[in-house]
Amino acid sequence: MAISPIALQHLRTPTATKLPDGLKPGQIAFNLANKWLLVGCAGDDVLVRGQAVAAGSGTIFGVTNVVVPAKVATARPATGAVAGSMYQGEGYEIFNLEGEGLGSGPTLPVAANGSKGDLFVVVPAVGAPYLMLHNGSNWVSPTVPPKVFSATQAEITTAAGADITAKALVVIIAKTGSGITAKGDLHSGDILIVAGPGADAGSYVYDGSSFIKTGAAIPDATAPNAAGTGAVKGVVQLARDTDITETGDPAATTNNANGVVTAKQLRGLADQIAGLITGSTLLGTYDGSTSGIASLTSVAAANGRAGLVVAGKLSAGTGLKEGDFFVVSKAGTAVGDHARINGVLAANDHIVYVGGADVWHVISSGLVATPLSLHGCGDVSDSAVAAVAPDKMKGVLVRDSSVAADGAANAYKLVQVLDLGEF
Repeated sequence: MAISPIALQHLRTPTATKLPDGLKPGQIAFNLANKWLLVGCAGDDVLVRGQAVAAGSGTIFGVTNVVVPAKVATARPATGAVAGSMYQGEGYEIFNLEGEGLGSGPTLPVAANGSKGDLFVVVPAVGAPYLMLHNGSNWVSPTVPPKVFSATQAEITTAAGADITAKALVVIIAKTGSGITAKGDLHSGDILIVAGPGADAGSYVYDGSSFIKTGAAIPDATAPNAAGTGAVKGVVQLARDTDITETGDPAATTNNANGVVTAKQLRGLADQIAGLITGSTLLGTYDGSTSGIASLTSVAAANGRAGLVVAGKLSAGTGLKEGDFFVVSKAGTAVGDHARINGVLAANDHIVYVGGADVWHVISSGLVATPLSLHGCGDVSDSAVAAVAPDKMKGVLVRDSSVAADGAANAYKLVQVLDLGEF
């Protein structure tokens, strides 16, 4: 029989200025007019952004004349099961579901409709958007607002016209003339970008007195010379493979002191270190179903190891080192390979080279399949509290004194809408 969906209507109000008298810890409610979520937090106060709000008529998230209830003066018991931290009041916190004090629009809201810490982005019909902050009484500009300007060459280089007075400045200009000079309230570290063709095109950094073209001060990242020198500090360069080869290797070159090791080089180094620590080196994977090598690592072809090829046999390998090993990637019965490994192989078994007469050994993975059992549970029996016809069996069974006297066994009814009411 199909079960109809159940609708749960939380405690709510359509009135913008109304708040509940209290909420149980964990209980939730909604102010639908303001799109506020209210959550019982087991304290005594009504909170906004973690701060208690005074009882009476006040402004919350820009909404005026909100009636904040007085906290219930209930003394915390000194002893007993609910003493001290176990005390649970009916205070709650209010959360603004429409941005938590952040909004935007063509004009600022009136100061009375803002709370301390609220942010508002003004998006004018003409000009760039800008950010305003509410300080508790009025909307003000942040102390150091970062801004991006688009200006002409003349506005930067000429002595006439209005100064650009922004701090943390980024200026993008279209290249129409020549020469870059400082102008306005600029600070060390401000950035100027010159667009378009020409010798002046590029990015500049203001050093406190003039603009420095970064292309002139910081060269492009190029490979170092044959001696591994010629690099400039501050420029990221990738290390060559020969830069990290051990001292004494014929292929080693003078290392680039500014070179950054790549992930591939670092992994190769980690594999070498692991081999030194464990005395073992992974050479590849082995397919037990085909009795042959499934894959080879780069180490398998290095340092004198030979005879190992994909689909070939381990018994053909030469120049191997004790501790070299393969991992069985697919289970099967190996035949035609070294005598020590011919037989049943399980996935994740290790085939280890030990040298001597035995040469190879199989180390079991130790994985054992454990059968699982599913246990059932008997139904919990109880006395019937209401007789419900099969065609009526849908919804939630709730206690309802309108059906029978409160306390009667049959004082229940099925509902499909569970309405927690309004406040």
